[in-house]
Amino acid sequence: MGTIRSRDKFLFIDFRYLNERCREQTKLLDNRTNRKKLEQALKIIEGEIAQGTFEYGRFFPNSKKLAKMQKLEAQQKANYRKTPLFREFAEIWYSEFEHTWRHATAKTYRSYLYNRLIPAFGEIEVSQLTKADLIIERSAIAKFSNGSLKAKTINKFFRCMRMLMNEAADRYDFTSPFLNFKPLKEEKVHIQPFSIAEVNKILANVREDWRCYLLVRLFTGLRTGEADGLKWEYVDFENRQILVRETYSDNRWECTPRMMVLNVRLK
Repeated sequence: MGTIRSRDKFLFIDFRYLNERCREQTKLLDNRTNRKKLEQALKIIEGEIAQGTFEYGRFFPNSKKLAKMQKLEAQQKANYRKTPLFREFAEIWYSEFEHTWRHATAKTYRSYLYNRLIPAFGEIEVSQLTKADLIIERSAIAKFSNGSLKAKTINKFFRCMRMLMNEAADRYDFTSPFLNFKPLKEEKVHIQPFSIAEVNKILANVREDWRCYLLVRLFTGLRTGEADGLKWEYVDFENRQILVRETYSDNRWECTPRMMVLNVRLK
């Protein structure tokens, strides 16, 4: 906070601006009336400094410090950002939401951020990212991969980025560049499941210690993590049900995001 002081019977203003101590002499004699005038002026100065609108030359056009302060003002203006860089907000977003995701999901999002999104958009302010930036980068990824990355995979990168940018838009009050941004059209996958005859042939020839595992996988449709996370306590022989409650992947046990009860014929 600045102060009004006296030197040789004349008042001067003492305040800090841009990490510099500024002392500006006036031609006002030290008396109550002049002190009140300078106190009002100091309030205006400090208010403008707080709002980021203060200009040194407007208040002190004949100051010996004017050239130095104007140079600092120019540097500050060049470095001023309304919102964080994408790489900065990516770190904030990831750290704040990591605990809400499953371990495998968090690991995947981190890979997307550091391998794809931050290298492409890291040095751009989040509020300055445009729909055109997204389209250009998506096109570059598709061309560079030369078909090795399918539309479904590329859409996953930008689905992660959409969540990040929508959060940034809400937080810093700007329009998300994902407004009206449509994902790539994904190819339909032609699924060819095993026939019953093929399933029975697999079960008849598989190693005995794998038979029960494959029996559950082939006849329930459980995902790998769900089948690996199945415990005896979740098998209800009385009601002939399998309760899907946990998953096991990447050496971690977690609650499954889809709680299910499978009605099966249990012997």
